[in-house]
This record gives sequence, C-alpha cells and structure tokens, in this order.
Amino acid sequence: MANDNGDDARILRLSEQDNVVVLIQSVPAGERLRLDGQELVMAAGLDLGHKLALRAVPAGETIVKYGAPIGSATADI
Repeated sequence: MANDNGDDARILRLSEQDNVVVLIQSVPAGERLRLDGQELVMAAGLDLGHKLALRAVPAGETIVKYGAPIGSATADI
C-alpha cells in the first residue's frame, strides 16, 4: 500500500525538507516498507511514532521533522 509519493502508506513525511519520516502504524520485524523508491526490510519491530532517517545523518546535524528542526543527532545515524 503506497501514498501519493510512492512511499509506504504507513510512513508520514510532511515536508521535502525533512531528513526523517515517521511511522503512523506499528511495523513488525521482517515487514517490508517502500521509501524513496527503495524497499526496506525491518530488522526489528518498530512502534507507532518511530522515526526513520531518509539518509545517513552525521552526529551534530539538525534533525528536521514536519519541516521544523526537532533536535540534533547525538551520534551518526
């Protein structure tokens, strides 16, 4: 199941500036998600509200969610 941009419908991204997306539904281990044209297999179960990085995020970089800064990465993600 995909949303308008082709991402899995269980993923929410409100702004093109975001470097993380948010799960709007829990996802069990082994589940496949489609994100930015790639299929990801979840190594562990993830709960509603869990954030997924859209790319590598180095320590110290600002995390942007819903088009707004929400903090900084404390370690490489």
